[in-house]
This record gives sequence, C-alpha cells and structure tokens, in this order.
Amino acid sequence: MLKLRDYQEEAIKKTYEYLKSKKGNAPIIEVFTGGGKSLIMAQIMIDMVKIKRRVLCVTHVQELVQQNHDELKVIAPDIKATIYSNGLKKKDMTGDVVFASVQSIQKNIHKGEPFNVILIDECDLVSPNETTRYRQLIDTLKLMNPEVKIIGLTATPYRLDSGYIYGQDDSIFDGVSYQIGYAELLEKGYLCPIVTKSAVQSIDTSDVKKRGGEYLESDLARAATKEELVKSAVAEIVKYGHDRKSWLVFATGIKHAELLKDEFQTYGIDARCVNGTTPNAERQQLNQDFKDLKFKCLISVGTHTVGFNAPRVDLLALVRATLSTRLYVQIIGRCCRTHPEKQNALLLDFGNNVKTHGFLDALNIKEPKRKSQDDDNETKTIMAKECPKCQSVLRLSLRECPDCGYEYPDREFIHEQKAYDGAILSTQVEPTWHKVDKVLYNIHKRKGKPSLLRISHMIGLFDQVNEFLTLTDLEAGDMDHNLTALKIGRSKVLELGGKSETVQGAIAECHNWLKPKKIKVKLVNGYKSIIKKEF
Repeated sequence: MLKLRDYQEEAIKKTYEYLKSKKGNAPIIEVFTGGGKSLIMAQIMIDMVKIKRRVLCVTHVQELVQQNHDELKVIAPDIKATIYSNGLKKKDMTGDVVFASVQSIQKNIHKGEPFNVILIDECDLVSPNETTRYRQLIDTLKLMNPEVKIIGLTATPYRLDSGYIYGQDDSIFDGVSYQIGYAELLEKGYLCPIVTKSAVQSIDTSDVKKRGGEYLESDLARAATKEELVKSAVAEIVKYGHDRKSWLVFATGIKHAELLKDEFQTYGIDARCVNGTTPNAERQQLNQDFKDLKFKCLISVGTHTVGFNAPRVDLLALVRATLSTRLYVQIIGRCCRTHPEKQNALLLDFGNNVKTHGFLDALNIKEPKRKSQDDDNETKTIMAKECPKCQSVLRLSLRECPDCGYEYPDREFIHEQKAYDGAILSTQVEPTWHKVDKVLYNIHKRKGKPSLLRISHMIGLFDQVNEFLTLTDLEAGDMDHNLTALKIGRSKVLELGGKSETVQGAIAECHNWLKPKKIKVKLVNGYKSIIKKEF
C-alpha cells in the first residue's frame, strides 16, 4: 500500500477540490525537485483507475517514462499499465494507465481510446504555441473527450520566454492547486541543506551576447574555456571537495567539459563527461557507475537537469551561467535529495547564478516584455554586422568574413576574484542595522479591503523599509477587519506613544510619535522586515 507524506496527501486533496470547484480543468501541482512528484502521480492514477477512469501520463524524456511506469508497477502491480515510447521500443496504448513520450504518441493518439485524465510530468515544457507537440496532443485529446482533465506537475511553473505558465490568455493551465517549495521541504526534513563557499574566479557574462532571453552558447563557451578560469575552477572544487564523495559539475559546452576533465585528472580525480550526443547505453552505464560511487566526478553538458536522481551528490558545481530560472532551479535540485551518508550539499556557483535568480524561497520570476511591431523591426535591423575591413554585411554568427578573410577576435572577459559565497535562502541572510534618516506616514489603500497605515523608514536617499499597521478604517464600510492584526496594530501605536485606533486618527497624530534612530532589518520571504528598533 502506498504511504504518502502529509504534503503529498494535501497536494492530491487540494487538486481534487480544485477540479470539483469548477475553478478550471487544468491545475498545476508545484513541488520542488526531490519532493516526490512521482508518488503523487501514482496515487492519482490509483484513484482514477478505481473509478474506471483512463489516465495518460506524458513527458518528454524516455527515462522519466520508464521511471514513472516502474514506480507505479511496484506500488500497484495489478493495474494494467503500458508504455508508448519509440525510444523504449514499446508502443502499447491499451492500458488503463499509459506512460508515453510526447514525441512518440502525439501523431498516433487518435488511434486509441479517449482518456479521462492527462498527467503531464515536467509540465513547464508545455508551450502555449499551437504548433508544438504538447499543444497538438492536448487539442486532439480534448476533441476525443471534451471533459478531459489536465494535471501538470513541476518544480518550476515558469518559462524563459513566457513567464508563469498558468493564468494567461493562451495558457493551457488555469491555476495552481498546490505548492510547496525548497524551504518548507527542508524544514520538514525531506530535503538536505545547501551550503556555499567562496570561489577564486567566476565567469564574467557582461560581454556575453543573448538570444531568445538566454546567453548565446558560443559566447558563453569562449568565456568559460579561458585556461586560467578552468584551472582556478577545478582548483577550487578540489579544495572544497576533498571530504565529499560525489561531485556533479555542469559545464558550458563539450570542449569546456573536456578541459575540466583533463584538469581534474592532473589532481588524480577520476572525472567522466556526458553530453547530449553520448550514446544512450553508455550514458546509462556512466550514470549508474556514478551513483554507485565507482568514480567521483561527473561533468554534464545539457543533460542531468531532469529525471536524474542521485541522492549521494554532495557537491554541485555550476561552471556555467544561465538566464533561465527554470534551468537554475532544476540544476540545484540535483543535490537536494537526502541520503544517510551526507549532512548537506555544497554549492559552488562560478556563474553568479544565485545573484541572477535570487534565493530558492524568493526567486526572481520576471514576466517577459511583450514584443511590439517596432521591436520586431528593430530586431531585423540588428541581425547583421559590418566587416571592419571590407564593409561587407555579414550574419552576426560569423567569426570570419568570407569576402576578405578578416577574423573577428574573441572578446576579452575579465573574471571576478570571488564567486558567490552567500546565502541560498532568504532566511539565511543575517539581520543588519540601518540608520533611519526620516519617517513618513501614509494611508495604504487596498481594493476591496480596509486601508492600512504605512510607515516608511527612509535609509539614505534611495532606500526605505516599510511597515504596515492594521487599524480601524473609518471609510471601510462593511469590510471585515482582521481582529488579530488590529490587536497587533494598536499595540504598536501605543509603543510609538500614540493613542488612535483608526487609520485616519493615526495620520492626524503621527507627527508626535516616537521615531526610531536605527532599525534592524531581516529578509523574510524576499521582503525587508523590521525586527527591532532603537529610539
């Protein structure tokens, strides 16, 4: 019998409630990497088969197809579960539960019987674009059964090109039914802590070009393969990894991975490389040998971001940079799993990725700028360059002019002296004291809710820390006030020497209140919070 963790049970309960409430037919279950999405899926499948519903579990990686199938067969061997995947050489669509790769089943789905529920693993890869395999698959399934329910599962419900993947006009998913992140799973003891150390040099991306919102691979590779950077990165990994058993290293490109491997070997470290062109059988054997600790260091290029579970990994090195928050979180997730032989995982970030994307509990998810017609025209005008020697107009990607032979020099990259050595969670940031130059008071209006009193503590010319007090709003009418928040707000007014219990009264008397000379500030869930005042 399948035994679920408390949050896994809650995720399923909330998802069923979401579907029953008619909020929508396509919710997302967001669970951080290592939180056991496959068990959640397995229980949903068991529940659906009991009430005679057919389930399609689809993903994009054949390893995940096999992994999810095997998980269900161990838990519920009596369920008829089949696989439809060209890569796995199995094409059976007759099961009560069918596990499939989207590439294999999309063009053939109409040949089978309708499904009642679609589970999409790693659903962040589902694009709203009507020409994609996922979209065409879903459109066909809806034609076969207009009442079909879609449940997405992911640790990262956002994309580099379109922001959050739910709630937009063209989104396939209409909301999030349940969400649990790294910080909460860490607190519950289901994930291991991540620690950081300083590194000697990091990749400077200030002159690396971008395309489609991500760094241009050729430019990034040139930045990463500088000899001094390769040497310093490996020296740092060896220095801090001397007492760690399993190192997973993410490189920028194939050449970069080989340079790292050669440098590791000068220290006597057995390092192996895997990339997208590595034959499948060889890759599987390398992955298994790495998990079994038959060699210490695995260097990955464009692989191992999903569907790779190696709980013993206790050192993760990002010798690469990315602008994709999704990719960043997926990579970090490779070292988060717990194992009896490790107390924590060491993160060595040589690409300033933590600074770019934020703490794991306060990520910087930015909505992309929508392109206007003017943007399109501007893009077309800058997709070429002029040869400085013969003035021929060339494609941006060319490194040598075909007309005169002029070779473009590699741009120089100036490396920082230290890589990221700070916190990975906002809760790990130590509180700091700040001198208060001025205090401002305003009414903070909220649509459909009572107004609050906003107290702005000005620090220097440009920074401020806000504090919001709940007091009675005389203009709120029938709107409810939070009684606990009212009690706290009135208590804080008394501490400041005030008497008023209303927002409007506070504004009238606040010029007589005590003003702090210093405040102690801590980040809480990504926001600045005052935890102490000195008057």
